[in-house]
Amino acid sequence: MAASPELLELLHGADTIQSRKRDFEAVIERLHPIIETGNAELRLLSIVPPFSLLIIDVGKPDGKVQVSPYSYRIDSSDRPHFVLRNSTDKHWYDFFVEQFDKLWIDAKAVKQQQKERGTL
Repeated sequence: MAASPELLELLHGADTIQSRKRDFEAVIERLHPIIETGNAELRLLSIVPPFSLLIIDVGKPDGKVQVSPYSYRIDSSDRPHFVLRNSTDKHWYDFFVEQFDKLWIDAKAVKQQQKERGTL
């Protein structure tokens, strides 16, 4: 009997989780100098939202939100993207800006998460 890649990943889930955790910690470590200068802020969510957002000039008439839905079994470079403009797509522009605000409020700062886990 052959096992699917998905099943094999489940069987070796602990290794996969540990590997992803190490990768993520390495990313945080690389971002640390930028965060320390106050030029960036990083927060973590306990869930994966169904989309990523890039917001430019929020609240300004020429503000834009790029929405990229997460898709099933597709490379991130092949994900669909669409752009909403404050001036022409007001309803959905406001919707996704509000979604970002809610996610930001619910997310925890990296240092706060590290303190809770006792790794700081």
